[in-house]
Amino acid sequence: MGIIVHFLLKIKLQVVAILVVVNISGVSGARLARAQNTDLQANASADSLFDAGVSAFRKAHYDEARAAFLEAAEMSPLHTKTTASTLMAAKAAYRLRDYQATSRELSRFLDAYSSSSYLDEAKSLLTMAGTILHRSGKDILSIGIILSLDQQEVSQTQAMFNGIKLAVAEYNRTSEEHRIRMIFRDTGSRPSTAANAVYELAAEGVEFIVGTLFSEQAIAAAQAADENEIVFIAPLATDERVTDGRRYAFQANPSIRMRGSLMARFAVNGLRLRSLGVLASEDPEHVGERLTDSFIEEASRLGAEINFVSVLKSANEWVRLSEIITADTLLYMDALYIPITEIPPEPAIGAVFSSMNRLRADIRILGNASYHDIPMLSDASRYQTTYSNDFNLDPESERVIAFEQMYKTAHNNTPGRLVYTGYDVTTFLLQTLDFAGQDPLVDVLPGTPIFEGIALRIGFEGGNINRSMFYYRYRDGELQLLR
Repeated sequence: MGIIVHFLLKIKLQVVAILVVVNISGVSGARLARAQNTDLQANASADSLFDAGVSAFRKAHYDEARAAFLEAAEMSPLHTKTTASTLMAAKAAYRLRDYQATSRELSRFLDAYSSSSYLDEAKSLLTMAGTILHRSGKDILSIGIILSLDQQEVSQTQAMFNGIKLAVAEYNRTSEEHRIRMIFRDTGSRPSTAANAVYELAAEGVEFIVGTLFSEQAIAAAQAADENEIVFIAPLATDERVTDGRRYAFQANPSIRMRGSLMARFAVNGLRLRSLGVLASEDPEHVGERLTDSFIEEASRLGAEINFVSVLKSANEWVRLSEIITADTLLYMDALYIPITEIPPEPAIGAVFSSMNRLRADIRILGNASYHDIPMLSDASRYQTTYSNDFNLDPESERVIAFEQMYKTAHNNTPGRLVYTGYDVTTFLLQTLDFAGQDPLVDVLPGTPIFEGIALRIGFEGGNINRSMFYYRYRDGELQLLR
């Protein structure tokens, strides 16, 4: 319980920290008033502080610059750098997004220095700070986050939340339109609690809700979202029931059936394959069957011929694959779709390659994400093994390198998949929220152009399940990203 309470408190503190405005005491208005019509003398110490402030300001060290300018402005008696220091302290506050301090100090400046040569500059900056304060006071938007603080899930929740938090912080630093406030609700790893959390967040008036880690909670949350007419997006759920028949629920992670359909589309339209076979094994969640069923449906719809279908009774049958399928049968196929659902997948994939080797097969193998970055590069290349995956992280990408450095600075460790997922999904939603303007987000999301995140692609193509994936091929002993 102590861990959970501590984590919840940490989240609350982090959420508050995103929106808090720090008030730094400014120059005394009464003291400024005394500066009118006074013969001012140079002050060597003030001059030195002012120069140090200017140097720090130019390096974007605004906290340091502001401290130097405030100290110089407060020096007695009044001196030749008093007004300049006061104005520069306000400018540093503006760069620090402390618009309340900026407005307060510039208002005092204008009262005290009505004949200052800096008057126009001070008025302009005051207007800008006032506009931002007015807008931010009006346009603070709330988003909902539903994740579990159950002890078994808290580390995953922390990773996902860290990614979401970074996306919100980045948005708040750069957006001139809105400020985002996060409202967190604990699902307790229960579907009923997840649904209740959606009801509470809808009552709070959030723009959208992102969360859960698992499909069962996402299904309950999706139903509640539809009832409350609030957009809900599941970042990880792959169960089709999350969005089946729903208007307000979306899946950022392609569902199982969608993955099979997309692989068929790529095989027929992308690779120009016309004669296909399908091979899978039974599993408790029927993942293999759902993948192959949707693959067959889509490939057939696109005009391909399905010349072979077999579903193995158990994973043990992968080792005797050459007894189930013959070399003659393979002659009638351009490619064989073999999704692997076993964990770990390498033994089953190794058995598939061994069987194909015994059959001296000359055929392309199509697969699913289980084939990603496997060690059997030679065998995988021999069959031009091609597969789809929902996650792609290029370690040489400048975006990835910059994100990793930022994350290590903030959290002292390396970001994992959940961090990237939380960041990309939230960034996509916030960008779409801006793009939507006055239009309902639920109407805009399906038609939003494909979003290229750091590690994810998101594009709904008119529906509410992500249809954008990455496609890979093994060739010449290397793994290649095709698209």
